[in-house]
Amino acid sequence: QRQMCIRDSSYIDMIFRNSSDGGKIGAESRVKLACKRVFVSIFTSDGHPMLLDRSFSVKKMSRLNCYKMRDDMRYLTFALTKGRLAGKTMKMLESLGITCEEMKEKDSRKLIFTNEELKLKFFLAKGPDVPTYVEYGAADIGVVGRDTIIEEGRKVHEVLDLGFGKCKMCVCGRQETKELLNRHELIRVATKYPKIAKDYFYNKKHQTVELIKMNGSIELAPIVGLSEVIVDIVETGTTLNENGLVVLEEVCPLSARMIVNPVSMRMENDRIKKIVTDLRELLREEQCGHAN
Repeated sequence: QRQMCIRDSSYIDMIFRNSSDGGKIGAESRVKLACKRVFVSIFTSDGHPMLLDRSFSVKKMSRLNCYKMRDDMRYLTFALTKGRLAGKTMKMLESLGITCEEMKEKDSRKLIFTNEELKLKFFLAKGPDVPTYVEYGAADIGVVGRDTIIEEGRKVHEVLDLGFGKCKMCVCGRQETKELLNRHELIRVATKYPKIAKDYFYNKKHQTVELIKMNGSIELAPIVGLSEVIVDIVETGTTLNENGLVVLEEVCPLSARMIVNPVSMRMENDRIKKIVTDLRELLREEQCGHAN
C-alpha cells in the first residue's frame, strides 16, 4: 500500500527532527521520545516522504497504518456539509491519516473526490440534503448540524458529536414579548425550522402557536410585525442585539454530528466503528489538552 506504511519491525519508520540531532535517531532515543510531541516525516512504500505540517504524538502516529484496505473492499462514501463543517471535518480526519488530496485542488470541478488507497469517496452537499443521501444509502457516513438532523427527521444513526459548530436553537423576540410566552398566549412564530418549533411549543411548553415557515432573514419578522417571536439558531447574538431582539428561551444545544446509514453500519461495522472510535479518542485527547 502507498499509504503511510511502516518500514521496520514496529511498522513505522520515522525521522524525528529537532534542534539537537537534526536527523535519524536510534531505537533507544525513540523510546525516550515516545511521549513527546515532535515533527515527523513518514515514508510511503515507494520511498517518497510524506511531510506533516503539525506536531503528532507517537500514540497518534500508531493510528495512521490502521486504514489499509484490501483491493476487493468497496468504497465508503462521506457526504459533508458544504462550508466550515466540511473543512473542519477533513482536518479531523487528516489527524487520523485519512486524507483526500483531490479535495485540496481549488480549481477542480469534480463533484466526487476519491482516495483510492483507503477506498474512500467524499462529496459536498447542502446541509438539508446530507441526511437524505445517508438515509437512502447514497452515502454511508454524513457530517451535518444537529438542527438539520432533527428538522429532516431521516432514518439515520447519529453516532458522534464532533464538538465544533456549537450554537443554540432559541426563541427570540423583543423583551416585552416574554410575558406572552409566560402566559402561554396564542402567538405567531416565524422560523426556518417548523418541526423543531412545533415540537418545542406543542410538546414541551404545551402552548398553541401559529407557525410561519420562512427562508430568508428571520430577524425581520418581529421587527415588521409578521410574528411576535422567532425560532432560530443563535451563535453570538450580535445580529439580535443590533436589531433590538433578545434570546427569550433556549430550545436545544446544537453542534456538528456524524451520522451513519443503518445498513452500512451493519455491513461495514468494523471500518465505520474504527473511524468513529478514533475520532472519539482524538476529541478526548484535544479536550485533555485544553484542560491542561
